[in-house]
Amino acid sequence: MEKIRSKGVAMFGWIFIIFASLGLLIGLSYRPLSVSLDKLTFYRLYFFFTAFFGLIAGIFILNLKEWARKLEIVLRLLAIGFLIFSSIGIVSMKKIIDSGETMPIAKKAFDYKMQEKVKMYKPEYQQEALNKYEKVERLYYAFIKKMPMFVLIFLSILLVWHISIIYFFTRPQVKAQFIPEQPTS
Repeated sequence: MEKIRSKGVAMFGWIFIIFASLGLLIGLSYRPLSVSLDKLTFYRLYFFFTAFFGLIAGIFILNLKEWARKLEIVLRLLAIGFLIFSSIGIVSMKKIIDSGETMPIAKKAFDYKMQEKVKMYKPEYQQEALNKYEKVERLYYAFIKKMPMFVLIFLSILLVWHISIIYFFTRPQVKAQFIPEQPTS
């Protein structure tokens, strides 16, 4: 008798295959310029291996292999750990932004850039250009102060996603689909 795969298992299997394939393509082609080599190596290895094993798990989840279900749960637990690790960095970034420690450096760079841009205008339009750049500067700093909140909201949504996948694959009805059939004699 052939095993019957539920629609939920099939849906998650295809989602894992699609997103892991995209992750592999993006991960192999992405070249950030502003990240140190140690962080770059860690992130690229993490995303490559999770995408690679996610692709394998997705393919074999469609074949209802028990080890693929367990592999996907382990990958989700790793993703939750990574999200918690990332959230700690975001919280510390918010503390630095709120303290204003990085703002003088950013303000000095922004002021220099603004002065260079204003010099390109005719003298009669320079005051208007300064007003525009000051407005942009206020919006930029407002965005920078709010950015950690938006990142934490996004990470929270991802956390709920990973927990729901773990919950789905540990439900008894789903686990029963992955148990190998006992041969009848």
